[in-house]
Amino acid sequence: MTMKKFYILFFTVLLGTNFGFSQGSWITSQVTSPVSSYRGAAATVNLDGITPQLYVLGGWGTTSGNFNETSIYNFVGDTWETGPTIPENAKGGSAACIGDNIYLLCGNDGGDVNINSKTFIKYNITSGDWEYLAEYPVAARYVSMAYNANNGLIYCAGGSGDYYMAVDNVNAYDPETDTWITCTTLPFPSSGGSAMVYVGNHLYLVGGLINEPYNKLFKGFVDVNDPSNITWTYGTPMPLEMTKLSAGYIGNGKIVATELDGTVEYDIAADLWANVTSKPTPVKGGNYGYFEAGNVFTFGIAGGRDANNNYVDHAEYITGDESLLFPVTFITELPNGEPVENAEIQVSSNTIYTDEAGSAVLFLENGTYDYTAQYEGAMSGGTFTVDEGSVFIEVMLPVSIDEITVGFNMYPNPSSGIVNIVLDDILANNDLHTVSVVDLPGRQIYQSALRGSGKHLLDCSDFDKGVYFIILTGANNYKIMRKLVIN
Repeated sequence: MTMKKFYILFFTVLLGTNFGFSQGSWITSQVTSPVSSYRGAAATVNLDGITPQLYVLGGWGTTSGNFNETSIYNFVGDTWETGPTIPENAKGGSAACIGDNIYLLCGNDGGDVNINSKTFIKYNITSGDWEYLAEYPVAARYVSMAYNANNGLIYCAGGSGDYYMAVDNVNAYDPETDTWITCTTLPFPSSGGSAMVYVGNHLYLVGGLINEPYNKLFKGFVDVNDPSNITWTYGTPMPLEMTKLSAGYIGNGKIVATELDGTVEYDIAADLWANVTSKPTPVKGGNYGYFEAGNVFTFGIAGGRDANNNYVDHAEYITGDESLLFPVTFITELPNGEPVENAEIQVSSNTIYTDEAGSAVLFLENGTYDYTAQYEGAMSGGTFTVDEGSVFIEVMLPVSIDEITVGFNMYPNPSSGIVNIVLDDILANNDLHTVSVVDLPGRQIYQSALRGSGKHLLDCSDFDKGVYFIILTGANNYKIMRKLVIN
């Protein structure tokens, strides 16, 4: 049995004070924004730990007509202020904040609606300076963007290319090297309007003009060792079609998505959608962001267009439940590195199953847990701890009994004492083996080395009655498992 643990800290905004928001209720700002923007770029910011802000950069509906204005909404105090002028026009852009830097993919510069920009720039909030960065590999707008706090990269997916051609590209930006990395493409081209959220080492791309009907959900598992390798799988489609939606994480494994026809909530672990209270002013193309404050996630939307196609001039936001749950991501593999689909993962009273990438996500409170992973007779397990952060666990399952052509004999079985282990001729020629005993919850209770051929004795007289798994590991790391009953 092989198990690795990785503790992944999300990039979150932590506040020392509670806002006193009404959890689960939409709040409407009482002040109007200086710029009623539609389909601009947006990013949430909090530098002083007191005042979270939503930066709205560019978009349609600007007062100057140059598409280069910035407005800032302050959640504490319910105020707006005018932000920095963008050195480039930005229509249909995308943005993300890391530390005190806002990264902006400009989208379209307003000069020609059919021709988009590759311009990618950075704004430092502390210094007030703009900096031009390496150009985006594809001229596109309406690109979905999400920051991966695990590997420090900004992921961008889909969008509309020149002459409204759909784009299936996925790229990741490395702020340390100012370079773009080409990643696994989307299952379908996306012509824009979708949203992307990063949770538990997965990218969730929801809605947008992907392909009819416009209710798709793609789950992208990001390889821990190769950040360009993304396994995209299908999630349960949304109950509503949303082509120009706003979406964000509100804690405890829930993603909220909203557009003109309503608001829905996605349960990541269950892969299910549910209708929830609609945004007070339904909009399309809203400028959105989400942040954590006092163990509560808040999802805010500014601007957009209403059902009458009028520009909306205010912000609305909703808070989730108190966030006590943290994502635990499992990835199951065979010894050859092949992912295991439909492996059953059991943690306490929870049972989840892995997808095509061999991954599954569960949300748990702080604490120490035992887990087991099973698939076609192969079993592994171990223990992990959740401590104010997300956890990533890689599980290697032994090869299935049905997949091996060589092995070992074990008798008597059931047994109440000494068990004889005899390697077959092929295995006996392999000089060194390790035999391990794992109990039903997946805990290793015994391990010993075996050398050479012949009969080897395993003393089980001190074992409690029950079911155990005997795992034989070879020098080249292959694994063979047998079930043993002690009576």
